[in-house]
Amino acid sequence: MSCYFDGYFSERLPANLIQAQRDFFGAHTYRRTDMEGIFHTHWDEESSNYNLGTIGLGHWVKRLHQAVKQSNALKLVKTVGTRSYDQKRDELERYGLGEKNYYQIIPNTMIPDEFFNDLDIVHIASPNQFHKNQTIQSLSKGKFTVVEKTFATNRKDFEEIMSYIINKK
Repeated sequence: MSCYFDGYFSERLPANLIQAQRDFFGAHTYRRTDMEGIFHTHWDEESSNYNLGTIGLGHWVKRLHQAVKQSNALKLVKTVGTRSYDQKRDELERYGLGEKNYYQIIPNTMIPDEFFNDLDIVHIASPNQFHKNQTIQSLSKGKFTVVEKTFATNRKDFEEIMSYIINKK
């Protein structure tokens, strides 16, 4: 059974993280499991600037970029992809990214450590089968991590990610 269907039968799954991600980009409230009440995180756009890096340049990154351009607090500064810089040059230039801010990788390999330097948020927009390892790697670097769809394609991977998060505390 996939994680999508598990969402119908489980109280706590990745969808709870989606609400937190929505809160970062908008005015949404959420509930916590460790405290009573309804919460809203106030992201101070006046005094904070967040550097964003994406893993992949999929459909959602194109949509996200429109919001990033309108934000005074969020700036797309790096990305990772599997194609060469020359193959992605036009798209990267539209995002204001030069060759030094593009990291080419072979699918299913580790993201270079340099990619994570100076980033506050990592947005994972790669094919789903790579999300587990990329999520754990990003979290291990202490980054706020937003996963485009599901961060696991099966229950085992989901449990590995949750175990990592729980044991990291």
